[in-house]
Amino acid sequence: MNKPKQMVALDKAADCANLTCQFMDQVILPRVKDLASSSDRNATIVGLYFRATCWMRTLGKLDHVTDFQAADAAARSLLELATNLSLLVLSGDPQDAHRLMAWEDSYRLSLAEAYLSYVDSLPSPDQALMSRVNVQAFVDREGAGIRANRKKYWGGKHPKHWMGKDLEQATACADKINPEPSLRYLSRTYQEHVRRMNVMLHGASLALVRNMEASTFASVMAMAYLTSARVALVIVAVVMTGVGQDMPMEDWRRVQELCAEALRSADSSGDGS
Repeated sequence: MNKPKQMVALDKAADCANLTCQFMDQVILPRVKDLASSSDRNATIVGLYFRATCWMRTLGKLDHVTDFQAADAAARSLLELATNLSLLVLSGDPQDAHRLMAWEDSYRLSLAEAYLSYVDSLPSPDQALMSRVNVQAFVDREGAGIRANRKKYWGGKHPKHWMGKDLEQATACADKINPEPSLRYLSRTYQEHVRRMNVMLHGASLALVRNMEASTFASVMAMAYLTSARVALVIVAVVMTGVGQDMPMEDWRRVQELCAEALRSADSSGDGS
């Protein structure tokens, strides 16, 4: 008995994601991991690459169509990582690494201030609560410097994105500055998938899944695999550029060809974009 087209597409997409993970883990990671200590910029690039590799490893452990929500989470996170890395590496602004690090500190300060506000609003706030004491110490110690960087980079407010853009704008900007035309698909990925993913991940309802055909879950899973793999290729290319390493072209072409084949399979099953 022949497999349904959706399951064939799922198998090929899973193979593509797994090979991409192996490429990232076994070929690229050994070339970049020891470069993190050379500068704050390289530490940020390699750190983001580690996160991407972890997501691809996680994706490889999802082996049933009922894992579609977790697969979508991986794909969306990888898109954000690819976008951040593209902006960091390809913008040409030497201040961007410091801007991203300042945003991380600013986010920590926002969390700390929100926590203190919550604790102090309780009917009987415990000012001696150890977690409150530690958080207040962080605000007292780091707050002034973090607020100064907020003013320097973003006019005094904490932005949602370190470049002062939302994800839709950031993906478009990342594509615009990518010198390789074949890798300019972050914005398209956002437009075609992210709004659906947002509902899948954040919606406490049955929106988009109510009365969904069983075969469609396989299609959703396949596109999460394929989206993750294709976005991961952008991450690899940008990271290798960022740390000044040559791409191992034979392995690179093999992964690209498998992803292209998986995309064609998804298209022929009626599930590609």
